[in-house]
Amino acid sequence: DLVVHPEFSVNLKDSVCESELPYIFGSQSISAPGQYKETLKTVEGCDSIITLDLVVHPEFSVNLKDSVCESELPYIFGSQSISAPGQYKETLKTVEGCDSIITLDLVVHPEFSVNLKDSVCESELPYIFGSQSISAPGQYKETLKTVEGCDSIITLDLVVHPEFSVNLKDSVCESELPYIFGSQSISAPGQYKETLKTVEGCDSIITLDLVVHPEFSVNLKNSVCESELPYIFGSQSISAPGQYKETLKTVEGCDSIITLDLVVHPEFSVNLKDSVCESELPYIFGSQSISAPGQYKETLKTVEGCDSIITLDLVVHPEFSVNLKDSVCESELPYIFGSQSISAPGQYKETLKTVEGCDSIITLDLVVHPEFSVNLKDSVCESELPYVFGSQLLISSGTYTETFTSASSCDSVVALDLWIHKSYNIKLNESVKQTELPYIFGDQPLYESGDYTNSLFTAFGCDSIITLHLLVEDNIPPVVICNAINVELLTDGTYTLTEADKKAITQETTDNVSAYEDLDIQVSTSVFSCEHLGENTVKVTVSDTAGNEASCQTTISVNIGISPPTINEIPDLTINEDDSVSITLSGISGGNKCETRKVSIEATGSNTNLVEKLSVKYFPLDTVAILDIVLIPDQSGTDIIVVEVTDTLGNITTESFTITVNTVNDPPTLIHAMEDQLMDTGDTLTVSINKLDGNIFSDIDDNSLAYASSMENEAFPDWITESENEDIYNLIFTPSSADTGCFNIIVETSDPAGETVTDTFEICVMSVVGIDKLDRNKFEIKLYPNPSKGTVNIDFTNPPTGEIELLVTDILGGQILYKRYQSNERIVFDLSRHISGSYLVILKINEQRIVRKLILDKK
Repeated sequence: DLVVHPEFSVNLKDSVCESELPYIFGSQSISAPGQYKETLKTVEGCDSIITLDLVVHPEFSVNLKDSVCESELPYIFGSQSISAPGQYKETLKTVEGCDSIITLDLVVHPEFSVNLKDSVCESELPYIFGSQSISAPGQYKETLKTVEGCDSIITLDLVVHPEFSVNLKDSVCESELPYIFGSQSISAPGQYKETLKTVEGCDSIITLDLVVHPEFSVNLKNSVCESELPYIFGSQSISAPGQYKETLKTVEGCDSIITLDLVVHPEFSVNLKDSVCESELPYIFGSQSISAPGQYKETLKTVEGCDSIITLDLVVHPEFSVNLKDSVCESELPYIFGSQSISAPGQYKETLKTVEGCDSIITLDLVVHPEFSVNLKDSVCESELPYVFGSQLLISSGTYTETFTSASSCDSVVALDLWIHKSYNIKLNESVKQTELPYIFGDQPLYESGDYTNSLFTAFGCDSIITLHLLVEDNIPPVVICNAINVELLTDGTYTLTEADKKAITQETTDNVSAYEDLDIQVSTSVFSCEHLGENTVKVTVSDTAGNEASCQTTISVNIGISPPTINEIPDLTINEDDSVSITLSGISGGNKCETRKVSIEATGSNTNLVEKLSVKYFPLDTVAILDIVLIPDQSGTDIIVVEVTDTLGNITTESFTITVNTVNDPPTLIHAMEDQLMDTGDTLTVSINKLDGNIFSDIDDNSLAYASSMENEAFPDWITESENEDIYNLIFTPSSADTGCFNIIVETSDPAGETVTDTFEICVMSVVGIDKLDRNKFEIKLYPNPSKGTVNIDFTNPPTGEIELLVTDILGGQILYKRYQSNERIVFDLSRHISGSYLVILKINEQRIVRKLILDKK
């Protein structure tokens, strides 16, 4: 029955004065503040880790300034009764119970009440509180004078922590030794003592009575056959030989180890394969007599008594009797049949062995076929060649032999005597004029050039072919028709006639032989310039493919023409975000060589979220211009820029290009510095940063910013924590009376690319004795300059009525300046006599108090 004892982790927090060091924590003697760990054993012997967070409180020397009314004298200061102004000293305890020497400079001030809470161990009594020696817990009062000169009552709530003596009894197994008891490592049973500290730091004596239980070890050996697996051993199911351990518990709960050495004897499975002829049956296999093919099993025992199975796969080969019939030609004799050489037809027998070695009887019935010889004679014309004779292609006269196969597949030899009669092929070339047509070829009248054929027969009936190549010569010129046309000069002031122009000039021209596309057309003037403006008479000559030509005259009217302005192609452009660029536009012109026209240039884009401004610098009649592109800051994307060139006649030419603006990561920026903060001990202050509105930190790339905070050169103390959600990042301050002072808080924000920006603000934690919780929003004041070199001004947004009290203290609360003003007086004061540092400016207005922090920097 298993019992699981819990282990504990205890966090303690304690504080001592500097004079109380070293601090005893378990086996440790501690001389500095920090976090320490001590491991103890519970009554069940399990580890318990105690973590101590130790704070060491300093001891102070405090200067007080106080005043009282005469009617309130004598002035009680600690154990002193003061009847006259002056400076007095008294040693008190701080709220942490440490010595503080208070020096009183007595003036007249209001009254305060201070509550202190402290704790001591029984052995630390009596407790000295002011003039009192205290020996029991309870509430005690001590009356002092505040800085305002009235009674200050200090109330002490004293707690006395008891000290304990504890008896423990525990038992362990031998394997759990050594047993850790406080600072001791125990290896044998007995009684032991350890002195520990309670959570309050008081001595506690723990007495341990320790019992040690013995443990056992047993060795076993066993063997099984493979078929008996798995083998059950305790909680284990074993499937292989080897050594295994099983741990059992004694009645005291200690381990007993049983070791098993297991041997597994193998079992065998043997596969055999054999074959026999039919005549060799029956086949004997172990105890079996087998008469047919198949698979058979026989089970045997090994020397260890384990089963071994032998499997026989038996094949029975058949014996055959085969009848064959074959035939051969006479020339193929003798015929070989097994061991026999046969020369005549008939029936023969032969006994053979199969591939398995079994007898097979083969009977042959043999037929012999006869062979033949034939002579042939034939004649053909040359045009019938080649002559096919069996497998031969014959092209000349002669005697040839071919061997053929008869129906019985035997050779028959055929002899051919071949005669070839000659054929004739005649080629003629003739040429005639077109006017001499038709040309008579045999019985054919011919009218066109070409190749023509006529066939005749020889005495042997063979073809004779006559081929005529006839050339008809063209001697008739084309019929030319001339037409007038208009042309326009190009931008360069020239124009060259095109094939289309020539076709327009000679439209409806024909030739008796040549197709229009094959005619050669020449114009006496084919290139025109500014000097040809107006009508020009030209000669047109047309030649056919035979060289016959004819001509005519016509008129070509040359006009200036409308030439659109020009600009060269503009390549696409890629730049980075926030860059501006100027590009050169080239190839700009208007009109042509005969008449130059001025042009204007304009550039436009379509993405108004990317391009802020497009401007073109161009001087009239220049061939280049400059296009300035100004981007909208922190924007990326693409835009198509269209450049339009317009001449004085309104003709327009456009070129466009794509501008691509690549994204460049911008680091986050600090928009407004975070305000310094002032708070009282015991209060909770939350400083929030809205992640969405960008009032403090912003990123123009609209990235999601990450926030982190720290203190200069150290981690946050426990009273400063962070929290955040999607919208808000919070710093939460919950200081106690031990956390007074001013601290620089560094807030860092970073974008996904790792770019960062930081801001530092100061938070001052103060404990101003006797000042009520302040209504800081009642009056709006302006304190300047801040930081100041000495002279300080205070202005009111909504001037109050009544008397104004001004109190300036150092950061520990020591009075530096006290003055009274009327509401209509200008408040100006000078701190140039004091050292640089942080000060608190406290205004008391109609029972309300406003506190502002002032930085004095005299550098």
